[in-house]
Amino acid sequence: HVPYKLPQSVLILGYRTNIRVDSKQYFSMCVLNKYLGGGYESSFIREIREKHNLVYTISSEYDWYKGIMVVNSGINFDDYNTVVSLIEQCINDVKNGKVDIELLEAVKTQMISEQMEAEDNLINLIEIVNLKYFFKKQTINNKKKIDKIKSILVDDLIKAAQYLILDTIVIVGKE
Repeated sequence: HVPYKLPQSVLILGYRTNIRVDSKQYFSMCVLNKYLGGGYESSFIREIREKHNLVYTISSEYDWYKGIMVVNSGINFDDYNTVVSLIEQCINDVKNGKVDIELLEAVKTQMISEQMEAEDNLINLIEIVNLKYFFKKQTINNKKKIDKIKSILVDDLIKAAQYLILDTIVIVGKE
């Protein structure tokens, strides 16, 4: 019996940020994550999926407990080098000040909407407890969070992007 070789693989890129919830750059990193791949409308989706048609799926997640960002994608194994290069290019574009203002504003609007929706959400309440008791951090109310998101500018994204350091690459698939 010969194993069937699937062309689809899972590609994961892990970035150290060292930006945690108690950092001045916390909200900038949250917006940067959403801008790059944290939502349906993102740089990775536009550039790698829609423009180049190289991924089945792609997203990013920011873990503020650990200070890391992880990019997950479903790719054709043979496109590995191209996809990694394009992910890095999207990040480098932000580092170099090439930010789509329309996308940034759409991302901030989405985040504000999500924040308003989460105000009475149990997960949000757990986050507040974690911040207060585990991190000994003073929590801020929803209005202040929304104001912080609204205040994020292109320069804030550029500064946050400077903290992204590629640490780990995992590819699973082909065989």
